[in-house]
Amino acid sequence: MKAPRLSPPWRPSIALVLAALWLVGCTEQPTTPDDSSITAAKGGNKPGGDPITVDAVDPDSAVQDTTLDVQVFGSGYDQSAAVTFEKPGGGRLTTNSTAFMSETELVANVTVAIDADTGSYDVVVQASKGRKGIGSELFEVKVNPGIGNKPPAPAIALGDYGQLWVINPNGSNETRILPVDTIGGPNLFSKPSWSPLGSGTLDDPWSLAFDDGVCNSVWRINVDTVGGTPRARDLTQLNTPAGCDPDWSPNGDEIAFSEWSTQYPPSSLWVVPAAGGQPELLHSGPVEIEVSVDTVNGEIVVDTMIVSYVGINWLTWSRDGRHIAFDERPGAADALNLIDRSTGVVTTLLTKADHEAVAGGTFASWPSALDWARTRDEILFWASLQTGRRWETNLYVLRLQPDGAGGFIRDGFPVKLIQGSHASWSPDDSEIVYNDRQGRLRVYDVATGETRRLSGRGGGVDWRGPPPDN
Repeated sequence: MKAPRLSPPWRPSIALVLAALWLVGCTEQPTTPDDSSITAAKGGNKPGGDPITVDAVDPDSAVQDTTLDVQVFGSGYDQSAAVTFEKPGGGRLTTNSTAFMSETELVANVTVAIDADTGSYDVVVQASKGRKGIGSELFEVKVNPGIGNKPPAPAIALGDYGQLWVINPNGSNETRILPVDTIGGPNLFSKPSWSPLGSGTLDDPWSLAFDDGVCNSVWRINVDTVGGTPRARDLTQLNTPAGCDPDWSPNGDEIAFSEWSTQYPPSSLWVVPAAGGQPELLHSGPVEIEVSVDTVNGEIVVDTMIVSYVGINWLTWSRDGRHIAFDERPGAADALNLIDRSTGVVTTLLTKADHEAVAGGTFASWPSALDWARTRDEILFWASLQTGRRWETNLYVLRLQPDGAGGFIRDGFPVKLIQGSHASWSPDDSEIVYNDRQGRLRVYDVATGETRRLSGRGGGVDWRGPPPDN
């Protein structure tokens, strides 16, 4: 087999070589640009025109839910120039139009959406021939104090292990308003309580009541907003004999609280004027005292010892402000009771034993964190149920009905809603904010049973709303 025949190598003619050398000599060679040809704008430019710079804008900020004209100043602009506002790391505003005014000025009409991310934005100008200039963080989006990112009524207050927070119902603007150890208590896990009054302004702030976490004192603090950010001020200790579990009355005039101490029984239920003043005792729990008499050196010595007592805690006002529901525990007296604010008469709505009989197990922490609905007579609470070796912490609702004498009786037994603890009704009672099994805040939809995440934090909660409709 013969090897394939190779064609002779191709060689350019001398004339072609000379022509090519002539063309190279006539072509301008690239040079390294000096400083004057480099734009200061981030992002640089492509060759083919004057470099673009973005030096300043006017105005340099806007609030959410706004449409405005922004002047953009720099150099290298032409009729095709377009302006965008881009947030470092992602996100941009809507530019409706860009008007060419001169080679050094553009006017961009831009819309800042109601939910636009706050913070700094780069101002970007793109023009013909691929030229681009960037003014780094020249424009800022700020919170609109009339919408979204401030805690309007309603808002959610959270006592989270020594700190007090407020959170919007959509989970936004989570803000610590009271740092740890401000009042010396170890935690604020007991339920904080909003006043139904106030608009969140400097002259008409919202107010919160809470205890110090060890039942030694009850406090009140005002909350308003500055630039859309909530802040606390006017921290005041109320005139109370110790105190736990404060709950604001529906008309905002009084704060109910319990006094529960192993050193100074009996446990008791009080109210104190929200504006300050002397507390009023409404009810004291029973105390069993053992008395012993002995003779020492011929003298009679009488000694007393507290054998048992009943603790009063977890208070919640009825929506008409005429009654206060509360828990009395421990022992045989474990009951969800109701006291008439004006007469002091106490009636029992439900005992732990009765609830256990229908639940088929043994309760602990029963009932905890009571919360009376605003639009209907239902009391929300949580409790831990043991059935065999299984423990389950659930939210329950006890429905009430009038007793014909100005009070209430229960309408059946509590209804189990969902696993969780430390909960509060929304203002229209359509949702419930609660702590899930991991101790994080979620919101439960009463109609659908669906839930959504609110915060990675957890603790005692109260969802603020206007005074209830009786």
